[in-house]
Amino acid sequence: MENEKLTIYRLNELETRVGDHAKKIQSLIDELKELEELHSERYRKITNLNVRLDEGYKTQKETINRLIGSIDKLVNKVDELSDLYRTEQNRIDHKFNDMQSKIDSENKVSITSEAPKDKSIGKTQLGAISVGIIGIIEVFVQYVAPLFFK
Repeated sequence: MENEKLTIYRLNELETRVGDHAKKIQSLIDELKELEELHSERYRKITNLNVRLDEGYKTQKETINRLIGSIDKLVNKVDELSDLYRTEQNRIDHKFNDMQSKIDSENKVSITSEAPKDKSIGKTQLGAISVGIIGIIEVFVQYVAPLFFK
């Protein structure tokens, strides 16, 4: 009988230990589920952030590509304008040189002892030339330049 009581006591002790271990295991399982949910939530947040970053990157890339295209067009226009300016300047220089050579060939006059007087531009003439140049630049900026940069 005592053996039986001892066995029952041991079995009861084992049952309580098993119950305690079951409770601990159940609490660990619950904590594991909570951690899995937390991990899933963080993964969703990270995924959403990655999607937003990808969208922002694509938008920035498109904007940068448009800006680069605009800058390339502007550089091409500037190159064309500088080529036109260079061509026009060469043509004007050529005409000026032709006129100078014609004048030199027509006016083969002996050099006199009288030195030519230095003619300086008056303030009124200088002002008129400055206003004319500013007017030409203003017309170019307001009317001609927009035609090139459309």
